[in-house]
Amino acid sequence: MMKLCRLFSIFERDSTLIVGQYRLYCNFGKLSLLWTMGEKIGYARVSTREQNLSSQIDALNNAGCVRIFTDKISGKEFKREGLTACLDYLRAGDTLFIYRLDRLGRSVKEMLELCSQLEQRRIKLVSLQDNLDTSTAVGRFTMQILAPLAEYNRNLILEGCKAGIEAAKN
Repeated sequence: MMKLCRLFSIFERDSTLIVGQYRLYCNFGKLSLLWTMGEKIGYARVSTREQNLSSQIDALNNAGCVRIFTDKISGKEFKREGLTACLDYLRAGDTLFIYRLDRLGRSVKEMLELCSQLEQRRIKLVSLQDNLDTSTAVGRFTMQILAPLAEYNRNLILEGCKAGIEAAKN
């Protein structure tokens, strides 16, 4: 155990090491060991730094998530630090919880690719507000219906912004 503590000392204050089917956590110098089968992991995102993640984080905590990753960046940006860390952290048997499907992103292609990647890795996706669980046939179908709606909504927002800018110029 002492060697593991030394190993963790080279990481940041909140680090995780995967060993077989176990996750070792080091948080502020305290080492803990957890069995990894079926953890609930959360991901929350808002589009700007001014927006608040608290309602999403509260919902994810209420769903029983043991770890929550966050981003404050536009959904059109699919390379997000928090999402990347979350995907790296997830293991087979885990469930990724999100507040709403559009929190994953606004591009249909990228969201469907992400869902396919999760399915191949045997990771479930649950969207709390959309009552979506991709471990079921209905959940996968619903995801394929809702993903284009998220992209459509983003396009409407962009058109509205362009119209507002044009109106302001005139």
